[in-house]
Amino acid sequence: MLAADHVGASKGILYVGDSVEDLMMTNNANRVRPKFAFCGITGAAPGSRRTALLVEHGADAILESVNDLPALWSSVR
Repeated sequence: MLAADHVGASKGILYVGDSVEDLMMTNNANRVRPKFAFCGITGAAPGSRRTALLVEHGADAILESVNDLPALWSSVR
C-alpha cells in the first residue's frame, strides 16, 4: 500500500504474483483502496491446480510466464 501511494498511479496498479495468497492480498488491498489488478503466473504447468485456484478466486489475468507481461500490457493500452 505504501509503495502504491508513492507511485501515485491514478489508473491503477498491476500486482503480479504466483500464488492464491498473493491474489488474496490484492483482494484485501482493494477493500481499502480499490486500484489493484492481479495477474497470476502459473509457471510451466498452466493446467495445474494453481491455475484453477487463480480462476476460482478471480484473478484479472493469468499468464504462464512473466515473459508474457509485455504482450498483456500492450493489449490493455
